[in-house]
Amino acid sequence: MSTLRGRARRAVSGYVAGGRAALRALERTGYDPLPGPPIGARRDVLVQMLGAAPPATTG
Repeated sequence: MSTLRGRARRAVSGYVAGGRAALRALERTGYDPLPGPPIGARRDVLVQMLGAAPPATTG
């Protein structure tokens, strides 16, 4: 992701964060999706997005 800039970087970060949040929601259900789809919290997406984006480099 370090080679991406601007809108593309935010889009990829959001995609990765959504996937990680979905995995976290599945983890909270004990990895059992049969009772119903695990619901991810928006807070989880934001936390994952902030953690997924490496610091911007200049140069």
